[in-house]
Amino acid sequence: MSRSYEEAMRKANEIREELIRREDNPPQAWEIEQFLEKTGWELLRTFLQGFLDNLAAKELAAKQKVPVDVVGSDGISRPYARGRSRTVMTPFEEVASNRLGYSAPDATSVFPLDKKLNWPQRIYSHAMQDRVALEVADDSYEKTVKQIDLRTGEHVPKRQAEVVAREYAQDFDGFYRQRQASEQSQAKEDFLVLTLDGKGVVMLHEDLREETRRRAEESVHKLETRLSAGEKYNRKRMATVAAVYSVDAFPRAPEEIMDKEAHKQLPPAPKPVDKRVWASLEHSPAEVLDEMVAEGKRRDPTGKLKWSFWSTVRTNSCARSTRQSSAIRYRHWCSWILCTYWTTYGMRRGVSTSKAIQQRKSG
Repeated sequence: MSRSYEEAMRKANEIREELIRREDNPPQAWEIEQFLEKTGWELLRTFLQGFLDNLAAKELAAKQKVPVDVVGSDGISRPYARGRSRTVMTPFEEVASNRLGYSAPDATSVFPLDKKLNWPQRIYSHAMQDRVALEVADDSYEKTVKQIDLRTGEHVPKRQAEVVAREYAQDFDGFYRQRQASEQSQAKEDFLVLTLDGKGVVMLHEDLREETRRRAEESVHKLETRLSAGEKYNRKRMATVAAVYSVDAFPRAPEEIMDKEAHKQLPPAPKPVDKRVWASLEHSPAEVLDEMVAEGKRRDPTGKLKWSFWSTVRTNSCARSTRQSSAIRYRHWCSWILCTYWTTYGMRRGVSTSKAIQQRKSG
């Protein structure tokens, strides 16, 4: 066995011996769970540390056996090698990554082992950053920090969580552009469904859209403690949410929808296929709409599918959106009719839906 893993095996034996010792006078289950959770993080950390130490030893042995110069992306040869160490925060607590750094005069050092391991530039490993980003997507930064403390062996301050989330979000658009370039499949279902919605998000004054910021500066409230009828805070910025997916037709008679017994006899409804959902606070509703229609054209370049467009975003751009069909279920009629009246049929500006849709489709 490699000496690098001796510490990990020693800790594993200590855990095993402690469990055997407690068998004579068994504690409550939750006490054993807490013991394993606490010692388990350290055990996993020592295994990871042993792995990194092994790699560092092999890199040094290879360098001593066959000395080589490392050429960086700038084309400069770096003949000088020196051992360096960096700290990485992982879900199993902190580890030290030892490796060789190759340097040359007037050139930055390069670390081949870092590239092989794909260590991030930040102190937090990708696995740690993944956990932070997933938690931030579901909750506040304060609760994210608490969940990271509970579910990992390391602590991430709130400010660092904000930075990680911001850096992860910058790859969102590029990820989908890369995905679209590699996917050439065409939707084969009966309908292509496009939906557009909005969600107001409370923002700092300087981050509001220009029109909202102007209204906030001009507004005067009658009361200091609450809003009067018709008054608004003008503190929110609209995030535009879009979704595109294809689905097969599911024909039913009215009585099969309205009658509970008849409805129970229906076969399972078709599932949406290749559903993409995205939202943006940065881009305007018109820009998100253009991207949504472009996604629809990519999936149905020949125009063979029937398009169904749903929207609750009351903007001018929705009136010039998609084409052909707007299917509204009986059950959802009351909740959708007021919203779709303005957006789908363009009544606010007197826009002809069929004409606007054909313009957008051919544009």
